[in-house]
Order: sequence, then structure tokens, then C-alpha cells
Amino acid sequence: MENFHPSYYSDCINVGDFRLLIETPSEELPTGDTPDKEIFLNLNFEAHSITSSINGRKFVFPPTPILTQRNDFEKEGLKCDLSANCNPSDLHCWCTHVVEVGYNKVIQLVVSAIGTSDHQHPFHFHGHHFHVVKVGYSTYSNTTNSILHHNNDIYCADSACHHSCINTHCTQPSWSNEFDSIISIDGKTPKKDTAIIPAGGYLVVRIISDNPGAWLVHCHILVHATDGMAMILNVAPDYQNPPPEGFPKCGNFKINTNQIYEKLQFVPSVGYRETSCFVLIGALFHFFLVAYLLSS
Repeated sequence: MENFHPSYYSDCINVGDFRLLIETPSEELPTGDTPDKEIFLNLNFEAHSITSSINGRKFVFPPTPILTQRNDFEKEGLKCDLSANCNPSDLHCWCTHVVEVGYNKVIQLVVSAIGTSDHQHPFHFHGHHFHVVKVGYSTYSNTTNSILHHNNDIYCADSACHHSCINTHCTQPSWSNEFDSIISIDGKTPKKDTAIIPAGGYLVVRIISDNPGAWLVHCHILVHATDGMAMILNVAPDYQNPPPEGFPKCGNFKINTNQIYEKLQFVPSVGYRETSCFVLIGALFHFFLVAYLLSS
């Protein structure tokens, strides 16, 4: 149980303290002292532009479908993973952030909101329900309820201040030496697809990667997600079904400046005075369209 400031006259029940009414069957539980893979994701505002990001990577939606045009996606060169160095951030960190995991593995995600700002984030997971096994909070002032320092269970390897930090970058999170990482889970451990990451704190969640697919993981605040606070968990690529033969392909529409000018070389039909105003409006529209495309 974590309490609000006394002036709120409210109690906060930790989501990890809830219990399921119907137990999860034992064969569906992501149990074990050590997961098959542990992934650290820090949702925050990073880089010089203070953009929405996960581990300093601003998510760019793929120009082609990952599931049906995997080879085309790989050729685009937008893919990045957790090996990229994104502090300081550069254009290589504006990418389609993809982390691959194997089939039917116990995956533990440590999802934090530590670094340059004191914001909480609703963490949303497509394709799986996760088990919430731990929630860690900041240290708060008893007087003002403001954050004194972020949770020191998380170590930020890329920062001069490695833990308990505020207003510093954290693109390479991991456990600190002070944390006992033993996790308990049973049939009544809560299952969610969305949970709040406390400001300056973290969630520990587990899944069994038994649903092959390229699943979006993101902040559930729309403006944060569309601005880049998202990534793809690519579950069991070898188990994903190939597209049917002849399945339509799609991708970004690409056109250069010369092609735009060529398409705009039109001569209005004569003899239709009533259409002259529409021709003028159309010409102005094309003028501003070209100006916008040239400036972007």
C-alpha cells in the first residue's frame, strides 16, 4: 500500500497487490527465479529536443509491414534495437525500435519512467496480457508530496548520476547492485494489458511469448505514443506465418520535386467562365502544396 499525501484523503492500492478471482492455470504462468530474457525499457523524454522516447529511441512507424514484407522492411534501414547508443541522441535513434524474442519463453520486462522528467505513463501491451509482479516508487516529500529522488533500484549506465537521479538521461537502464531481483508469482498474480508506471518508478511484468507476431508496446497517452514513445516486440519471427502467394504489397509513396512540377503542368479548359474561380482556387492550392513539400 502506498499512500497519497494526507491532504488528498485517499489511499492508493498497488496494482501488484490485487488478486485474481479465478486463478491462472499453472502451465500458463511465467514462473521461475530467472526469466529466459529480461528487457529494460525506460519511457521518458530524451534527446536534445526532449522528444517522447523509449530508451532514447524515438519510434518511427515502419514504411512497410513487418509481418508481410519483412525483407522490404529490413532494406529500408530504419530498424534499431537495444544495442544502439542513444545518449547523445542522433538521427540513428529516430528509428523503428524492434526487440526480438523467441517462442514460448518467459520474458520479464522492467518498464521505468526515470530520467529527464517526473511523469507517470500508462504502459500498454498488444498481443499479450502481462502479469504484474512488482511496482517500485519514487521517494516523496512528506510535506509537499513532490518527488525527492527517483527509485534507486534502477541504474542508468549512460548518466553521470547513475541512480536516484532527477533531470538526467537514462537510455541504458539496468538493475542496481542494491536490488534483490527475486520475483514471486502465483495463480492469483494480476494480469493486465495496461498499467501505470509511477513517475520516477518502475513496473516489473512477465509474459510467456506464446503469441507470434510484431506487437506494439507503447505509452497509452496518445500524443506520447504518436511522438515516439513506442517500440515493437517481435515475438517468435520463425513461427510467424508467411503471407499468401500474391498477397498485395504496400509502402511509402515516394515522389521527387521534378515529378511534382511535371504533374502540375496543366492548362485549364476554355469556354467555361463559371469554372474560372475554381481554377484559381486549384492553382493556389497546388502552389501552397508545392511550397509545403519543398520546405519539409
